[in-house]
Amino acid sequence: MQLFIDESGDLGGIKSGKRYFVVAGVICEEEEVSHTLKPLLQEFGLLELKFNRLSYDEKKIALSRLATLDFGIAYSVLSKNDETLKEWLDRSKRNKLLAAKVLHSTLISQLGFRRLFSIGATIQRNCPNSWRVTVSKLSPMIHS
Repeated sequence: MQLFIDESGDLGGIKSGKRYFVVAGVICEEEEVSHTLKPLLQEFGLLELKFNRLSYDEKKIALSRLATLDFGIAYSVLSKNDETLKEWLDRSKRNKLLAAKVLHSTLISQLGFRRLFSIGATIQRNCPNSWRVTVSKLSPMIHS
């Protein structure tokens, strides 16, 4: 099983131009995704599926193929509209890390797990805001 996590926005406070920080995740079987995703990437000439780089027709093709897969999806959103929250985020890096941890934990629980893994996992940072978690075994799969 694999969990793909991506973030959008930032955890900056008052000086940040971003109103939201979003963490989204997709959990799926690696083999099933590979059979669908690899040919799609080759067809589009891409190393990574980034929808902002696709034409409208390519987006329709990608979505129709991805819709056939069995996967779980969840997201967490931090709305930074409150001035007190912005000030708190700016106070320290620790506060930003705490906010990120809460959002990531919420994401994992939305996918139905109190614990993501108990045996082992490999965590790789693909690019500045993208994480790939390869779960070697979900044992046991503990649901909320």
